[in-house]
Formats: sequence, C-alpha cells, structure tokens
Amino acid sequence: MRIKFFLILLLSFTGIYAVDIIDPAGKKVKEGVRRYREGDFQTAQENFRSAGKSFSEKEKRIPFNEGTAEFKLNEFDKAIQSFTKASETDDKELKAKSLYNLGNTYLKKGEKLQAMKSYLDSLKADSKFEPARKNLELLRKEEEKKQDQQQNQDHKENEENEKNQPKPDDKKNQSNKKQKSSDEENNSEQKQDESGLTKEEAERIMDSARPDQIKRRKKLTKRGNNDFFW
Repeated sequence: MRIKFFLILLLSFTGIYAVDIIDPAGKKVKEGVRRYREGDFQTAQENFRSAGKSFSEKEKRIPFNEGTAEFKLNEFDKAIQSFTKASETDDKELKAKSLYNLGNTYLKKGEKLQAMKSYLDSLKADSKFEPARKNLELLRKEEEKKQDQQQNQDHKENEENEKNQPKPDDKKNQSNKKQKSSDEENNSEQKQDESGLTKEEAERIMDSARPDQIKRRKKLTKRGNNDFFW
C-alpha cells in the first residue's frame, strides 16, 4: 500500500511568500514567484537567493522560498538547511510550515525518524496544524508495522536456533560467541543510526508520536502549559 504524504509547497496555502517592497530585492522575489509558478525552479531559486542578500537575517520568508525551490530541484540537503533557517522565527505560521516542509524533505531522503521529529516540532509550534498530524500518524503506523515484522522475524530465528542447539562439546565456543554478540549489541545501542539519532532518541520520538501523547500535548496547550516536552 502506497502511503501519501503531504508537502506544503508555496502554492498550497497563501502562495509563495511575497515581499511588499518596491526595490531591486523585492523585484527579485516577485520574479522568483513568477518563475516558480511557471515551473522554472532553478531560476526561482537563483532569484530568491539573490534577494536574500539584501534582506535582514530576521526575514525568514526568503529561506522558506529557497527551500521550496530546492526541494523541487531534488537538492534535499540544501532544502534542509533553508527550512531549518526559516524555522528560526517567532512567526507561528511560518515556523510550523517550515518544520513541516523540513519533515517532508527528510522523508524524501528516507530519514523517517528525523521526519517524525520535524512533524512533532511543527505541532509544537502549532498544535492545530493538521498536515503535520496526518503525516506523523501515517509514519507512526508504518514504523510500528515494520517493528512488528522484525519481531516476528526474530521469533522465527529464535525457534530455529532452539532446534539447532549445540552439542555439549560446542557449548563453550557457543557461549563465547553469544557473549561477544551481546557486547557488540550493547556497544551499538548508543551509536547513531543513519539519521543521526541514537537508539534512545529514536525510541523517544516513536513514543512521542503516539496518538495519546499528541492529544495530551493539545490538552495541555489549551491549559496554558508550555513546558510539555515532546
């Protein structure tokens, strides 16, 4: 079954973020918007990047636009940098959308746990942001299904191992192998996976993505509790 994920492209909500300034930089943004809508993402990216040189670092709409053009160009590492930069804002809507698009970009790279973390951060910025909630739920179900399959596979392997118990004279060697395997497993638990997360961090993200935890976050937000940790 193919899972659909939502991407907030700039046209999905209020259109590409425009800047109401009639100057060369503002014109660059307008040109970038026009080029983006025409499907010329490379030129759009160049215009947004050029415009960004004239704006203050506090203006986060420009890196958001850059990130969206970079996403369309499959330049995912650049898009991650742009959306991360765009998320460093006090604008609630822009922050939620930037973190959401960041999650979509990680998803394109196959880094699902990082995507889940970004969706959680998006909901932390705006608990009513439904696209992030939907994608998070889809990913959580997919990850739980994968874990169930792995557990079933491990169970089958254990049954096979029990059928092939070593002979008495092989027990010592087998015990040494088991000890070595156990040591390697313990050492690997603290190592980071391909997404840069440790096993403990990954488990915390999965636990935070449970529906009851998300609902709890929403309830606490209504009560004015801003200290809840995802």
